[in-house]
Amino acid sequence: MDIAQKTAEVLDSVVALRRYLHENPEIGMQTFKGTKRIIEELRQIPGLEIKDLNPGCIALLKGKGPGKTLALRADFDALPIQEESELDFASKIPNACHACGHDMHGAWLVGCAKILASMADQFNGTIKFLFQPGEETLEGAKHMIANGCMENPKVDAIIAAHAWPFAPAGSVALRSGPMMASSDMIDITIQGRAGHAAQPHRSIDAVFIASQVVTALQGIVARQTDALEPAVVTIGTINGGTVRNIIAPEVTMTGTVRCVSKEVRKNIQTQMERIVTNVAQAFEGKGLLNYELGTPPVINDEAMVSLVRAAAIQAIGEENVRSIPSPVMGGEDFSLYMEHAPGIFFRIGSTNDDPRTHLIAHNPKIRFDEKALEVAMKVLCQAALNYLQ
Repeated sequence: MDIAQKTAEVLDSVVALRRYLHENPEIGMQTFKGTKRIIEELRQIPGLEIKDLNPGCIALLKGKGPGKTLALRADFDALPIQEESELDFASKIPNACHACGHDMHGAWLVGCAKILASMADQFNGTIKFLFQPGEETLEGAKHMIANGCMENPKVDAIIAAHAWPFAPAGSVALRSGPMMASSDMIDITIQGRAGHAAQPHRSIDAVFIASQVVTALQGIVARQTDALEPAVVTIGTINGGTVRNIIAPEVTMTGTVRCVSKEVRKNIQTQMERIVTNVAQAFEGKGLLNYELGTPPVINDEAMVSLVRAAAIQAIGEENVRSIPSPVMGGEDFSLYMEHAPGIFFRIGSTNDDPRTHLIAHNPKIRFDEKALEVAMKVLCQAALNYLQ
């Protein structure tokens, strides 16, 4: 029996699991019920060794003989959003919903475990199934790695896929090299001196200085970064002042930095420190920057892309395999696994004729075509077999 037939056999149970996770979303590192349900499903599969990380878990599947170790990863946390999809199985939890498709990921990886466990006599080596919480908060991969998911046995390569509302259900999309951006967090404090709004020359206006800093920071991308290198500097919040006729003594700002090059990432941090300090100093204020490194860019390994592309052609046909022309500037903590082993992060199409399937991820009205579950299982399982045979 081949992968397509085995996928058909498990599909109903995978759809049911997806709908359970969708109805019962959990945010960040609080995915305790989801972890319990996934482990219940995994314990019904012969041959798996399961490690409960609560939240999250690792399942180990050994083939017929010694060989390499491949990890397949799925996140299954939700977002703090009130769902508006009007699905029959919409979220039952206020202000929590799966608007990014992670319920699909968790379900299809359980399906992969079922399929590959029934084919363990067809490959050598080991498959690790990583069920990760906290991707949206960028905490989950660190948690999984700290709990040894990339060791004992050491992972030689890793694969992950994500539901994608920019390609039709039934298709996959891939690219080599930079796939997603780094995601760093910035906190800026501008310190001045309070005074009367009618006599600004007797004060140090933190609001004015902050506005100059915001403008100057945009020059990092516009004038101090190669125009062919994708980069984003965004100030998302700015807070200062209490009333209209008092010069504000302090302003705080928060933001994010995204880029796909490690060199550009380092340069942006250096330039940002210089601008915040010196612009504030030029107007007799003080600028303080806290630059917190989040996740590095996702850079797909060329050999792993070739592996998955060939597997996808084999599993769903060449006409359903697409190329992604440019990186996406969103971040993904999958990049942290890639510091331990070469890997690939690719996309599973999830749109159909319903306009709601074409909405951008994180929209409360978004829907995902469940055909993506079938496609993901076929491609991931075929890639695993090809890697380990």
